[in-house]
Amino acid sequence: MLDVMTSNHEKILSLLHAFKEQVGQDFSSAEKILDSLKWEIERHFFLEERAVFVMVNPKSQFYDMVQKIMKEHKNMLQMFKKVEEELSRKEEPDITELEKTLKEHAEFEESIFYEELDQELSDVEKKIIVERIRSF
Repeated sequence: MLDVMTSNHEKILSLLHAFKEQVGQDFSSAEKILDSLKWEIERHFFLEERAVFVMVNPKSQFYDMVQKIMKEHKNMLQMFKKVEEELSRKEEPDITELEKTLKEHAEFEESIFYEELDQELSDVEKKIIVERIRSF
């Protein structure tokens, strides 16, 4: 499970890097990359919220982490909306905060949440989660 989510984080951060490179040079390309980036992020959030978080017992130690992660998801989607609005006005968006938040979010999930959850869940539960993720 950790490997699957880490791979997804890498794809998202790679798209963010590509967006940063294009945004000051070619708005049309930047818009296309941003569209792909937003899709990958929304997909990632959906998978986490529908495939992973539903397996977390509300009474477990992970529940507070899930709430934190979901709050970050909402915050990042608002940041994306702002970037999209700025780009649609042909303004060069400042994505410093979004980039920082995405990196910190991925680091938390990889080094704490998924690593600990991988140890906590049974093999059957992990298999169910990975199958759900891969089927989407």
